[in-house]
Amino acid sequence: MGLYYEATGEISEELRPLHDKAESDDIEAQYQLGKAYYEGSYGVQNTSEAIEWLTKAASSGHMIAKYELGKLYADRNYHSFSCEKSFHWLNSSIEDGNISGKLSLANFYTNGICADKDYEKAFDILIEAANDGVVKAQYLVGLMLSEGVGVERSNTRAVNWLELASQGGSAKAKQSLAKMRINEHEPKLPAEK
Repeated sequence: MGLYYEATGEISEELRPLHDKAESDDIEAQYQLGKAYYEGSYGVQNTSEAIEWLTKAASSGHMIAKYELGKLYADRNYHSFSCEKSFHWLNSSIEDGNISGKLSLANFYTNGICADKDYEKAFDILIEAANDGVVKAQYLVGLMLSEGVGVERSNTRAVNWLELASQGGSAKAKQSLAKMRINEHEPKLPAEK
């Protein structure tokens, strides 16, 4: 089916209704069609078509399409790799209130994707999301504080953030808290000379 589209340029019957809606400037249909091409739904995977339709939806203000484009342009496996475009679309989605965009941007700085590793910048982005109530960000802030990554180490602040994330349902935060509490009570061996 997907090969049929790529070989002939014709739209598969499964995608025809969505394609027709997208052609009539239905922003949600443009997003859904772009996502279908990106993910290979309906057996059709075509990155060029994905970018075209996601860009149309994003340019019309579709926040999630902006986010998806930001991720797509940051993927080195695609011929469309572009850090500049990735940052543009992720920041645009963040301006629209997309929390996932903040988490992706923090990930870029933590792992050196499209930017130099910058733990302080990653922490600043995550603390903003954590203050907005994002449980995953609360967990990551707690983890960074407990390990002193990008910020001065503070077990007290780490525990506060991990407890908040734990209350929000983060199993990883609960595990980190348990590990920290076990380590607090372990006897410390004298340093070897």
